[in-house]
Amino acid sequence: MITGFGSTAPKITAPNSTEGQPDPWVLTNTDATAYAEYIYTPLPEGLPNFIRVLGLLPGPKGSPIEIEIYDTPLHGRLALKYEALSYEWGISLCPKPKLDGPYVFDATEDVVEKGKQVQLMREVYRSAERVLFWIQGDQVEGGGRRDAFNLIPRLARAWEEQDAGRDLDFSGPLKTKVEWDDKLFDERETKQFDRLRSLFSRPYFGRIWIVQEVVLAQSERARVVCGDLECAWGAFYQAFCFLLHSRLRFVGRGHGKTVCKDYMPLLAVAAVKKDYEADHASWRTTSGARNLHIIMRNFLGHQVTDPRDRIYGMLGLVESKRIPALLPDYPKTVQETYRYATEWSLRDSDSLAVITLCDSVWFKEMKDMPSWAPDLTIGLLKCRLGRHTRLLDLFRPLFIPPTIKGATLTTRALVFDIVTSFQNPFTPANMGWIMLQQFHNYCLDKYPYPCSEGNTSRLEALWRTLLTNRVDAVEVASPSYSAHFNNMMSTGFLKSLGLPLRLTGREPSLLTTASEPEHRNLLVLFPTDIQNDISILALISKNPLLQFLYSCLSSGDGRLFDEQVQCHNTLTEGDRGRQFFTTLKGYFGFGPPSPFAQGKMVDGKRPMLKGVGVRTYNVVAVLAGCESILILRAEAGIKGVYRIVGNAYVYGLCEGMRFNEGRLPDMEMVTII
Repeated sequence: MITGFGSTAPKITAPNSTEGQPDPWVLTNTDATAYAEYIYTPLPEGLPNFIRVLGLLPGPKGSPIEIEIYDTPLHGRLALKYEALSYEWGISLCPKPKLDGPYVFDATEDVVEKGKQVQLMREVYRSAERVLFWIQGDQVEGGGRRDAFNLIPRLARAWEEQDAGRDLDFSGPLKTKVEWDDKLFDERETKQFDRLRSLFSRPYFGRIWIVQEVVLAQSERARVVCGDLECAWGAFYQAFCFLLHSRLRFVGRGHGKTVCKDYMPLLAVAAVKKDYEADHASWRTTSGARNLHIIMRNFLGHQVTDPRDRIYGMLGLVESKRIPALLPDYPKTVQETYRYATEWSLRDSDSLAVITLCDSVWFKEMKDMPSWAPDLTIGLLKCRLGRHTRLLDLFRPLFIPPTIKGATLTTRALVFDIVTSFQNPFTPANMGWIMLQQFHNYCLDKYPYPCSEGNTSRLEALWRTLLTNRVDAVEVASPSYSAHFNNMMSTGFLKSLGLPLRLTGREPSLLTTASEPEHRNLLVLFPTDIQNDISILALISKNPLLQFLYSCLSSGDGRLFDEQVQCHNTLTEGDRGRQFFTTLKGYFGFGPPSPFAQGKMVDGKRPMLKGVGVRTYNVVAVLAGCESILILRAEAGIKGVYRIVGNAYVYGLCEGMRFNEGRLPDMEMVTII
């Protein structure tokens, strides 16, 4: 906490000063002796709301920095007024003095006191006169940084004029876009674009501790500071909203155009701050509490120095209404912290919702963790699935609190189905081929998909599975996407065969077309017809598959389906991809993100890492009180004992279509290790 005393710094006796200590303690950044005068002593016992504040003393530019340190209560007539400084840990705010000895003046070195101070963070930032978000000033050179800051009030005004209650979101194609005034910003000026993007993608927003500091600060008292420039948080937020709903949210051009991922840390922080201040229902559990798992889910990709702070750095945002609060306990190991926080969240939420963070459990770095306890050190979940609350609502009445003994968790579950086939993980390179293979399998299929009462074909179930039945990340996909999918797949299929998309009657012979190496699939599918060298038109007239493919070219727009797949990042992201699988009962789904191993192709497939991902005989399960379908792997030789493989999407199950609310199937008790 930085105080703004200026030239009228009050001469207040430090509450726990003792004989022989200066009053107040004065430290400079050039005088090692002055540092030695301050000897750390614990904050007053029995007074839990005491904090330390640091006062900056006035001085001419370039002179040594001098500070005063006070112990002060947060509230009451003796409380000092202060400003809270929120900055990225590890950056240098001023030159560090060279000291000959281990002079400790940072209270955070005392892990017991650190735990107590962490509990006060909510009040510290809520009670500050001002909160300064220091986003560091040297990442954009002086004039460029000033140009970007000058744009903020103009973009903020433009947002205010056009805002119609839009959500802060860019998870999919925008349904509404702001009207762009070229006077606001010259898109052709690359440097201006880079400066603005740099401003909203500072590493500051990617730190865990920053989250609660930004969220808890009262917006009207918050300022964003960048070097010698600053602006109100409200204007900064509105300018960011404008940018997200404009063309500048993208990088690249044409088919390679994607949403700029550099904005994601600030987007997560700003969206949560908006919901927190509005007390949005999405923050709360059924008990009305702000639960830990809801907060952790949003910030798994943010950075920490101490892995335990993935829990403790969020506690200022957590409210429990069922059980005593979760308290920081730094003497605990990382594993103990995560285990205890998981158990606390299970009790507090009265659900198994925290288990949804156990995605890709085979990547756990802490191997001695049970599969039901999330390892938060693995970072942001990739290929994230949307929430399907219908499933949770259906089985909530059957939930009973789990029993935890050591590393085992016993709970109520419906072991619904068994995996019978699976594909390699989706990658950017193979995604199109895997989709084509499945399209080929089901494009002429006449069998109905299970749980659809005969109304849904397996081809429709396939494309709904690939989209998780959602468009723009939130809306149920309309039937029109069937034509878009068929158009995209038919176009890709015909190109892979080397057949023309437009028939003119002047096509080359079938033998000539099949002679091209890249058209070998044509030879695989129609060897006899190629040997007889019949015409392409004759081949189409006798083949139902080709007739279907050409009929799909006249309707739908494949680009619309492709846009949805690309924007979702559900199938593949980074070095991970989900695996398409089918089940014994005929369901389609894809399992948790899995890596794809390097090595030679074997039978057209790249080998997978041993023991990772979905495998045959894994089970598809619904756990009462859990928000997701889970893939479980049975423990060899022990009936009813499983390990979690990860989250899955199964079309029909996630939407609850398979189940009748009045006649839910019986569940059994299972043990997860």
